[in-house]
Amino acid sequence: MRPIRQFHSYTFWFIVLLGIEIAIARYAHDDFVRPFVGDLLVILLLYCLLTAFCALSSSSSNSLGIIKRVMMVVIIAFVVEFLQLWHITTYLGLSKYPLLQIVLGNTFDPKDLLAYSLGGVCVLGIEGALGYRSKLRGT
Repeated sequence: MRPIRQFHSYTFWFIVLLGIEIAIARYAHDDFVRPFVGDLLVILLLYCLLTAFCALSSSSSNSLGIIKRVMMVVIIAFVVEFLQLWHITTYLGLSKYPLLQIVLGNTFDPKDLLAYSLGGVCVLGIEGALGYRSKLRGT
């Protein structure tokens, strides 16, 4: 896929996933969709954002492969989750900013680590399927 087309495609999916995440945060008040599906989808969202930025620099998109991008996003999610364990927003005095509390979270849950890992597997599966499909089409 050409870099500008890749940028547009991943930016589009980032916006779609962001809309879904906002809808989940606003309307899903259950024990599965909001805490688990939302955390799984955030990996796809961040992967799309990272890949869109990598597409802007053709050297970055070539040197930073799919697996590396997935690993980066999952590791960042793990780091943020472990920062929740140590109540980083309270420690840094950020608890008065609701948006930061939503983004960084404030409650550690080991199930979130599972959701992030499954999100990474989903990205690899989707990218693998799309790559396989494009090889079949000869593009």
